[in-house]
Amino acid sequence: EGTARMVDYLYLPATPYKARLMAANYIGRAKGLDLSQHKIRLMEVFNKSSDPYIRMALVLGFGKSKDPDFIPVLRAGLLTENDYRVKANVIRALGNYEYEEIKDIVLPYLKDKNPHLAKLASEFVLDHGVKEDFELYQSHMSDSLHWAVRCNLEAARLKHTPLYFTKTKNFISEGMVKTIQNTRNPYEKAAYIQALGLDPFNYELIHSVLTRHVTEPVCKVAAYQAFGQILRDPNFFKAFGYGYPKVKAQILEYLFQ
Repeated sequence: EGTARMVDYLYLPATPYKARLMAANYIGRAKGLDLSQHKIRLMEVFNKSSDPYIRMALVLGFGKSKDPDFIPVLRAGLLTENDYRVKANVIRALGNYEYEEIKDIVLPYLKDKNPHLAKLASEFVLDHGVKEDFELYQSHMSDSLHWAVRCNLEAARLKHTPLYFTKTKNFISEGMVKTIQNTRNPYEKAAYIQALGLDPFNYELIHSVLTRHVTEPVCKVAAYQAFGQILRDPNFFKAFGYGYPKVKAQILEYLFQ
């Protein structure tokens, strides 16, 4: 009943703006909503509204619903929207759908001129990518990309490569270390150091980078976060088998140094 009332507030033009904005944020933020009976009216509100704050909230609600009927509206929002903040929320919303359904919508934004959208697209790849698209992610790599986008793409390749493809993983990790050595940007270094933690076998490499190549506090924090990421990795035991206590003890020793 509450959801129906909020949709009524949104749909009726006479509703004061502040009430419509609160109703839109209810759609965007409240958990466990069933929008199946309201999606036609909600899509109409979205298409007619010119207010970015209402549109930003609505698209998040569309994504949470995971209803495929909202995908065409979200796709159109990316193509026609002028406000990058709405586009950013569309990309976030699309992350709720099956990867194969929406990857062709999101991946072109890896090269978007707006760095916020490109970074969100790269985070989508990092969070939802698959090993079968390894070469596809590689094809999007270029020097023109913002460093944060390149880092996320490299991290995605490392994360989604099967655990025992050790040569491939080593090649990606060595490339990350070279970037750490060559850049003067401490935040870029930190991002790549933390990305190394996506492969449990990199624990010694992270320690080597920490002791030989970085001095900045933000990089040290990133290294500690990478160690923590390795210890929490669901593949930790699979990677080291019954030798995992020794590896865990070594990582803890690195943390106390």
